[in-house]
Amino acid sequence: PDLYLRLDPDPIYKKLGATILDIIPKNFMSFNHEKFQAYQLSITYWKATLPLLKSIPPGFGEIRDQLKRAATSIPLNIAEGSGRTKKNDRYRFYSIARGSALECAAISDMLLEICPESEKEIEKSKDLLKSIANILSSITLK
Repeated sequence: PDLYLRLDPDPIYKKLGATILDIIPKNFMSFNHEKFQAYQLSITYWKATLPLLKSIPPGFGEIRDQLKRAATSIPLNIAEGSGRTKKNDRYRFYSIARGSALECAAISDMLLEICPESEKEIEKSKDLLKSIANILSSITLK
């Protein structure tokens, strides 16, 4: 409670007629992971999986659920890794994202067997996965 008494109710930026957003540099407000090509590709891949999920026939719910989880895991782990300050922590999350990309590639191979009509979309999505895995491998497997 006495912490509140020590705070200046009118900070200097308010006295100058500014808001807090006026004094924070614009590039300070962006997230590092948004600039990372592997992250951008992983979001593109995730979007590409949405129609594929719908094309998986009944009886293959486990594959659908696993693809949904693994595809979601890639950008989330890249983002979380980008927020880590220690190199080993960052690499651990990038390695997890890479593993999820490889898992999605294996699921794609299964989808080629059960959804041959989606072959073109599956192959395009696998190209994205190769790019993601290559970027993450170049960082984590030095």
